[in-house]
Amino acid sequence: MWKKKQLGEVAEYVNGRAFKPKEWKKSGLPIIRIQNLNDETAPYNYSDEKHKDKYLVKNGDLLFAWSASLGAYIWKGGDAWLNQHIFRVDHDESINKKYLYYCLTNVVEELYAKTHGSGMVHVTKGKFEETEVPVPSIEEQNRIVEKIEELFSELDNGVENLKKAQKQLKIYRQAVLKDAFEGKLTKEWREQQDDLPTPEELLQQIKAERKAHRQRELTEWEKEVEQWEKDGEPGRKPRKPSKPKNLPQITKDDLSSLPEIPSTWRYTYLYDLGDLGRGKSKHRPRNDDKLFKDGTIPFIQTGEVKAATKYLRTFEDTYNEFGLSQSKLWPKGTLCITIAANIAETAILDINACFPDSIVGYTSYASITDKLFVFYFIQSVQKRLEAFAPATAQKNINLTTLENLLVPLCSLKEQKEIVNEIESRLSVVDQLEQTIKENLQKAEALRQSILKKAFGGELVKEEPAKILEFQQSPQRYYKNKPTDLHAGLMCKIIDAHYKNEKHLQKLNHVKCEKIIHMLESHEGIELERKPVKDAAGPDDFPKLKKIEHRAKFKNWFEKDKSLGGKFGYGYKPKKSLGYAISDLEKIEGLPLEAIDKMIGLFLKMDKERAEIVATLYAAWNNFLIDGHQPSDEEIVRAAREDWSKQKLNIKRHRFFKALPWMRKNGLIPAGKGKRVLSRNSK
Repeated sequence: MWKKKQLGEVAEYVNGRAFKPKEWKKSGLPIIRIQNLNDETAPYNYSDEKHKDKYLVKNGDLLFAWSASLGAYIWKGGDAWLNQHIFRVDHDESINKKYLYYCLTNVVEELYAKTHGSGMVHVTKGKFEETEVPVPSIEEQNRIVEKIEELFSELDNGVENLKKAQKQLKIYRQAVLKDAFEGKLTKEWREQQDDLPTPEELLQQIKAERKAHRQRELTEWEKEVEQWEKDGEPGRKPRKPSKPKNLPQITKDDLSSLPEIPSTWRYTYLYDLGDLGRGKSKHRPRNDDKLFKDGTIPFIQTGEVKAATKYLRTFEDTYNEFGLSQSKLWPKGTLCITIAANIAETAILDINACFPDSIVGYTSYASITDKLFVFYFIQSVQKRLEAFAPATAQKNINLTTLENLLVPLCSLKEQKEIVNEIESRLSVVDQLEQTIKENLQKAEALRQSILKKAFGGELVKEEPAKILEFQQSPQRYYKNKPTDLHAGLMCKIIDAHYKNEKHLQKLNHVKCEKIIHMLESHEGIELERKPVKDAAGPDDFPKLKKIEHRAKFKNWFEKDKSLGGKFGYGYKPKKSLGYAISDLEKIEGLPLEAIDKMIGLFLKMDKERAEIVATLYAAWNNFLIDGHQPSDEEIVRAAREDWSKQKLNIKRHRFFKALPWMRKNGLIPAGKGKRVLSRNSK
């Protein structure tokens, strides 16, 4: 039966120091603020002074942010000072630190329900400490953590692959946009046209449209004044539209850092292509309920612009008439461009809406500019615009930055063609990005489900008899777990390399995997691997990742990137590696001499030679499983030309040279064990 304990019973929670901005320095120890915990790219402030030891954070310390963005974190950034609004969690001996970390992660939503305040919400220490969590025995906690991390490891691998795909799609998106605004997507289209305007004609179109626009503004203003006078001149007289700005002439120096464009195009200022204006929200505080109570008028924030794919239709807040009176209503079709926090995010209003001065509204001159052309162009230069933002806690640019942005302008007809070319390519990207987004959301939901089951007692159900069996006979329990057996064999491989330091730099994860394959395939030690034909030879790298995680948790060994050479990584022993080897050697029936001999044969090999031997063995064994006794030529062809393109980088004679060595040392397959399949057949 699990006990319920309050968080205050299992740990002490030390709040950070209230560092003032004037105390921030450019050197010293970093100051951990909440943004540094939930955003790894956020800049640090520093302190070069000595503070109380209770504010010092070291690697491995458990932290909890109790204000704004609630969450638990294990610090990995070296010695640092703790800022206010974050607890350092000093747990007692009754609770495993990682168990408490996952406990805290699991109750975050419950803690959010206890927060108060608006904007920067926070939970009081009293309410935090009275929150209850399940606390089983320390042995049960260890098993729960082990199971959570095993499942999370698999989940993390999937998430990592999804995020890699996301990055690749972003790179492709930027490549499409780059080609679009350098004229490459419409090169063939231009060659078929005979009526495209020259750059000078484009300039004349701009001037004519600006003049016409100015006249429309003045005519509209005169009508407003006339109506105002008829109404008895109530309030202020309508304001006369400002005179257009005369921006400086574009010079060769201005163009020198910009991409080359087709001869029929010209660069011009964004200011010349439409109306730009900042949103308004004059009332303070901006979150005053007086602005929103019973409101029906959409009020858009920068985050909603960023979240929109193209057209902005969704919103959380609505202004009432008072809110509208201190703001401005922008019409449907306005291009929104963010200039604070999220720089140069874009979306097109599909509704009439208000927005604050952190968003700029753009309305194109329809006779010369397609707003979707500008929409995609802003996306293409987002990084360039971000470079104008000062390196402060909240990045921002100003209206002038956008007004002075140089745009590659072509005819309106070609702009529409460019938009069509972009959208035909990016429509598939949009679908893939949406699928990835949904899968990432599913992964997060699964993560929460795992935690819920873990702390509901459903993830690990260990019978007391089984625990007793382990305590009385660890080698029997060990023998029945192929994962631990696999990790134990890895411990022997690592130990052998550290005892022979001249070969230590040859300790590579790929080489270890080849030795493991030979122990399973040649010596018949069942490790539940599913080896496939990989560029590095026969392997089951997903299984290896689980073994590495298991070994790290057991305190047996962990990765060491200083070993392994250019291709991969090695391992370094941890405190309990010796115990793992001792338990391994107690297993009845395990061919210890054959294991030691196999490790000894591979000890002097580098990664590539280990690959050659293991791949030859696997290819040879596949033939024997099929009942065919192959010639050396057939074995080499199967292990080199038919295995993987990367194997062609290894000279053919090295494969032939390895076969006599294998026969001399008894590494001759018997057609037993698992067939090594191609990756697609797995």
